[in-house]
Amino acid sequence: MSADSWGVCPRCKKIATEKQSATFRKAEKEYGKISSDEYIKLMNRATTPAILEDTLREDYEIRTDSDGCFSIGYYCHCDKCGFEHDFKHEAQLI
Repeated sequence: MSADSWGVCPRCKKIATEKQSATFRKAEKEYGKISSDEYIKLMNRATTPAILEDTLREDYEIRTDSDGCFSIGYYCHCDKCGFEHDFKHEAQLI
């Protein structure tokens, strides 16, 4: 059996969260130094969650062959940031 699916990339999510936190810190630092309209715009950006696309493709396979070898394979890759992860495991069942 093999399959592929798409999901939110953990690295892209971390980057978006860090950008949002930086915007919030900037708004705090600029409080009283910029116009109220600019401050409100910054706070709106800082408190509005990022909309993340499904850029992480996941491919996986789980099988047992006729010789009793059980194997699992998993690979994921993000089209946007280049994050990737690979995992393989095999075990002889009999």
